[in-house]
Formats: sequence, C-alpha cells, structure tokens
Amino acid sequence: MSLEKTHGIILKSIKYSDTDRILTCYTEKYGKIQCIAKRSRRKKNPFGPSIDLLTYAEIVVVKKGIKNIYPLREAIILRSYHRLYTDLPRLYAAFYMAELIQELTCLEDKRPEVLLLFLRHLEMLQKGEDVEKLVHIFEIRLLALLGYCPQLEKCLICLSPPESSRVGFIPSMGGIICPNCFQKKKLPFFIISMGSLNFLRQAVKFHLAKTTRLYLSPYSKKELQKVLYSFIIYYLEKDIQSYRFLLDSLKDHHFRISASGGH
Repeated sequence: MSLEKTHGIILKSIKYSDTDRILTCYTEKYGKIQCIAKRSRRKKNPFGPSIDLLTYAEIVVVKKGIKNIYPLREAIILRSYHRLYTDLPRLYAAFYMAELIQELTCLEDKRPEVLLLFLRHLEMLQKGEDVEKLVHIFEIRLLALLGYCPQLEKCLICLSPPESSRVGFIPSMGGIICPNCFQKKKLPFFIISMGSLNFLRQAVKFHLAKTTRLYLSPYSKKELQKVLYSFIIYYLEKDIQSYRFLLDSLKDHHFRISASGGH
C-alpha cells in the first residue's frame, strides 16, 4: 500500500453508495484523478468541508485502487472559494470551468499549469473581476494548454493573415477563414470581428497575471460566447451541462442591473 500526498481541487462529487462518494480532483502531482471518500455521506463525515466542490486541499490517497479510483485517507483545506456561492454568475462560471477541465483532460495526464490556471481564475472571480471576460480567457487558455487552440493567426484555406475588419470562424475546421475564402467556399461560419480575434490572441500570449488587463467590449462578449462554445462542443461532441446555468444566471444579472438603472 502506497500513501501519496498532493494538492488538488475538487471538480466533481457524485454519490457512490449510501455512505460513500466518488470525487474527481485535479491535482498538482498526478493531474486529474478519481478518489473514493468512504463514509463521506454519513452524518459524521470524516472529511467535513474539505471535500466540497471548489475546495483546494492537501489530500492523501492510497495509490492503489479498483479501476484507478483511489481511496481517500485525508483532506486538509488549503483554500476555500465558498464566497462564490453568494453570487450565482460567479458560482456557475466556476462550475463551468471545472466541468471544462473534467471533460477536456484525461485521467493522470499531469499538467500543473491547468491547476494554476483554474486557481488563478477562481481568485479573480472572488475578487470581482468581469465574469464573462474571465470565462473567455479561461476557455481559450485551457484549449491552448491542452493543444486544442484554434488557428487564430491566418486563414485556414489560403494561409494569409486576415486583412478585413471581420473574418469567419469555422468550428469544424478549427479556426478562422478570410472573407474571400468563405465567399468562394460557401461554408457555414460565425462572423468574428478583429476586436474579438485580437482579444483571443492576446489572451493566449499574455502572462497569466496580466490577462485581466485585457479589454473586452459587450459586443465581443456576445461574439465570443457563440464562437468559443461552438468550438468546444464540436470537439467534445456534447454539451457542457453547467453552461446553460451560467448563461441563465448572466441574463438574470444583466436584467436586474438594467431594471435598477445600472446601479
């Protein structure tokens, strides 16, 4: 029996039996792993809030389990993001980010930069940074870290840098296409402005600590909402369940701000 200690964040928690839960964690040492938390559904939960969703903890697992589901022996809270639970758009943004990591990564594919990216964005969500901007930065940077970043620099067909103020984006091809080529090919595409395109380019290239300085207009937020999510679901061939909750909470938030006169 090998006891292993690492730091990780809880991405998902599901009922496994009357007394146990299966946790999906993204860890510093092993990447994404699954653990079984024995007796965690009992009234006297031996782990307490240390295995709540979005909790960053020091965990000890038995690195030997059935079907790579490792028994969890200990969990100590390092950082909690419970303040997000008081603001639904921020909470659902965090859940969406967690679900993206869960769906886009493989078990035990170690990428510490993914964990750093998530923790950074959770911190920024708690500090009150723009939710939609943070979500789009997270989406494109996670795609880039995992090797799925769309082509943003030149037309996929003629290979020329875009010169027009608006270009096309084709999820099935994985990138942008210039006006001349999409008029000739007559392929289905999304229109994306240069402002939105430059935002994505900078979001990938900037140092992580400086990405919050980027400006994203309300118009670009709507553009990128369609473009990035369409690309993600084309790749995954499935919807992200938490995405609809995020959109609904943002609509409700914007409606309440508008109804109160912007205050």
